[in-house]
Amino acid sequence: MIILRILADIDHNKTEEFANVLNSVRKQYDSNSTSKWKMYKNLEIDDRFYFEQEWDNEKELSNYLNCTEFKYLQGAITVLGNIVGVSKITAAKTESIII
Repeated sequence: MIILRILADIDHNKTEEFANVLNSVRKQYDSNSTSKWKMYKNLEIDDRFYFEQEWDNEKELSNYLNCTEFKYLQGAITVLGNIVGVSKITAAKTESIII
């Protein structure tokens, strides 16, 4: 599993628009993909969001990074706020634990 994590600061007046953009991109891309999408709001930094996408392999991630939908998402984040960081997390295996 590969996770693409985007950290973005979004103007607090534009968070609803940001959520709409994410939903639009997800719907457009999900028809051809098995990726999972998640969005988190940082509780310590008001306008910071973490947006994560899970991919099965490097090829799927690479295809996404070169597609129109990803470029649209990047542009939208730039208009609505700014990208703080982008990272790729590679996990060989994940498992749930009971604590």
